[in-house]
Formats: sequence, C-alpha cells, structure tokens
Amino acid sequence: MSFEVLHQKAVDHLADRSPHVRMAALRTLGDLGDQYREKRQRIVDELCDYLRIPPDTSDAGEGQVRRTAQMVLAARLRPERGKGATATNTSFWPDMEVDLKRAFLRDVYFSGCEFLRADFDEAQFEGEAHFDDARFIGEARFVGAAFLGYEVSFQRARFEGVSWFRWVAFHGYAYFQGSYFGFNAEFSRSQFSEDAYFDHTTVVEHAWFTHAVFHGPVTFRHARAERATFWLDSFRAGTDFRWAQFTSPPEVYDCEAFGHADRYWPDNWVELAAEDTPGIAAPWPAGWVAIVDEAHIAEIRDRRKSPP
Repeated sequence: MSFEVLHQKAVDHLADRSPHVRMAALRTLGDLGDQYREKRQRIVDELCDYLRIPPDTSDAGEGQVRRTAQMVLAARLRPERGKGATATNTSFWPDMEVDLKRAFLRDVYFSGCEFLRADFDEAQFEGEAHFDDARFIGEARFVGAAFLGYEVSFQRARFEGVSWFRWVAFHGYAYFQGSYFGFNAEFSRSQFSEDAYFDHTTVVEHAWFTHAVFHGPVTFRHARAERATFWLDSFRAGTDFRWAQFTSPPEVYDCEAFGHADRYWPDNWVELAAEDTPGIAAPWPAGWVAIVDEAHIAEIRDRRKSPP
C-alpha cells in the first residue's frame, strides 16, 4: 500500500473508541515516519495535534494512549549519540520542530532528545517531566507552562537558542543542575513551590528572575552568568549563592526574604530590616527583610543624610 493509504488509515483509527486501536495507530505513524523521511515533520505535527486534544476523563485508557504518543515522539527525537557525536539511534529524526503549545502531557520522558525548535507554551505536565540531557537547538518556549507533578528535571539540558520560562508554575521540585543557556535564561514571574536547584548552571548572557517567587529553598552554587537580574523576587526559604560567578555584579532591586533559614547571598547583596530605612523604603511585613545591592544601600544612606 502507498503511504497515503496507510497514513489515512492510521489517522482514522486515532478517533476509535478502543484505546488499544488508538495506541496501534500511533505506533503505525511512527513506523511510517521511519520509512518515509520526507513525511516526518508532518507526522510529528500530527502526534502533537493529538496531544493538544483535551483528555477524555471518562476513558480509563486515555492516560496510556497519551503516554504512547509521547513515547513514539520521544523515541524519534533521541539520537543516542556515541563518542564521535554520531547518532546511534537508527530511528532518530533530526531537525524536527515540536509544537506542543497548550498540550496535555503525562509522565513526560524527553531526556536526551533534540529539538530544532520546541514550543511548550501553556502546556500542562501531569506527573513527572524529564528533559535531562535534552538539546534545544533553536528557540525553546515554556511560557505559562504548568508542571503539576512531583518533579521536573532539566539537568544538563542545553538551550542553544533563545529560551523562555516566563510565568511557569513549578509545583514540584525543579532541577536545572548543569544546564547550559547559550543566550538569556528567562524565569521572570515564575513560581517555584518546592526546592529549586540551579547549581553549576551556565548562562552565556543574561539570567532574568524578575518577580520570581521561591517558596522552597533555592541554590545557585557554582552557577555562572554574564549578568543576572533579580527584581521584586521573593525568597521564602533557604537561599545559597555560594561560589556563583558573575562577570558583572548581579543586579538586585527590592527583593524580599522571610524566615530563619540559612541564606548565602552574592558579595554585593545586603539585607535590610524595615527599621534600617525609616521613611525611605516602603514597609514590608514583620519578619521579612529587603535585599538590595551595595550601590542601592549607599544611595539610601546618602538620602538619609540629606536634609528634607
């Protein structure tokens, strides 16, 4: 049979009531892409289209069908490179653009996968999400994504293009140890409900954490960045910047911290209690401190010395 006949048959079966028929159809699409190289991007788009359909909560097999679609996709995006950086996975499809914007994903395992471009804006991740050792060659978007499971891991992931993690909700533990950002790392307005780890992370240009909220401990030990900006951030547990290196001193404006957990700031950051700046700084809740950089504290002291 021709590709079109086999393809149409598989696509029609994606609407079948039986989860087993739908899973077989998804595997058939993967097999067709293995055979017809020029049709691969089309099949990737169709797998993504399926994952954007809201799940039928009345279908007991829907979760397994969704995981099958994710596994078929991940198996074709994982090169399994050997010592010479040559892909050893004979089913690897290079240079694929993955559009999972507003997708509904469960127990994602994209570890070691390569994306020419990836769009996960406003995607919902239920269960665990693993992107360890993944490579994002072009733009990587996670704007407004919600990670609802116990943990999400981007350990040693490489973001070689522009990446966006703005407005992301991390409901579980967030692991970014050893990740690499070839341009900016944008985490503005994101919420971290549990521990967040950025140890040994490298940002070639600018790391943005404006309006980020860290409900659990966060660590940046041995992290490296050209520049970093923390503005109106909230640190509500332990914080550790020991051995972090910044080419330019990190900028911090009107951040806040709370509690008695250990906090290790970069050398140019200073904690101020409300009584330290009467009439100068806006008041903050009792037990909280404001975090400013040394240049800012010098400015506050100069203003206090000046006559009204």
